[in-house]
Amino acid sequence: MSLLLPAGGATVTAAVITGTTKVAHIKAADVANAHTFSSVALGTATADRIVMMMIYCAANNTTPNTLAITIAGNTMNIQQFLKGNENHHMGIYTYPLAGGATTGDIVMTFNSGNGSKWDYWLWDFKGANETALDTYIEMPTGASSATIGDTAFNTVKGGFAAGIHIKDGGATTTWSGSAGMTSLETDTTQSGDPTDLGTLHDTAVTNLDAFATPSGSTNPSEIMLCSFQPA
Repeated sequence: MSLLLPAGGATVTAAVITGTTKVAHIKAADVANAHTFSSVALGTATADRIVMMMIYCAANNTTPNTLAITIAGNTMNIQQFLKGNENHHMGIYTYPLAGGATTGDIVMTFNSGNGSKWDYWLWDFKGANETALDTYIEMPTGASSATIGDTAFNTVKGGFAAGIHIKDGGATTTWSGSAGMTSLETDTTQSGDPTDLGTLHDTAVTNLDAFATPSGSTNPSEIMLCSFQPA
């Protein structure tokens, strides 16, 4: 998209986040307090690369309160981390990994206990402000197949948003709202729970209604959302 400036008639190209690629979904069971994932693919090396990790833990008898992550030797920045219900945890971490390696080690360190079943989804995108525009995490308790999500989730034109919906049982997901996310793929967690990844790119809508509704399940489901704006 180009904008016509009133003075001089010159045109400029509006900033748009590009290269929004899910690089990997990696699973691990029974990991210790400090666990290293070796030689992980880190996306395409560019000067404006941002990496994002969205993390989910189903810990049986352990309750880590914080989680520190390094990627290729760099400490990732916490956008949100929530110790939730039934020893479940979710987090969103980012780092401006400019240039350099396309593979590297990822090290996770818990402050107490250890992770029983962990999943993380690694994203690579370009031209973004690393500080998240908005984040949202919800982990309800009790048996429910109700719609969950945020009625005022912030997005911006030229931006990028990602969501992960985790649910028990054989449910499917319907993303909905004023401008629904597009389902990217379905998968299962280390615990065997089905997941659905949604993406939304270059939207003109702000204060998005970002919802996920599971069908065919009466167990509680969980959701993570994160959005970014162009640098």
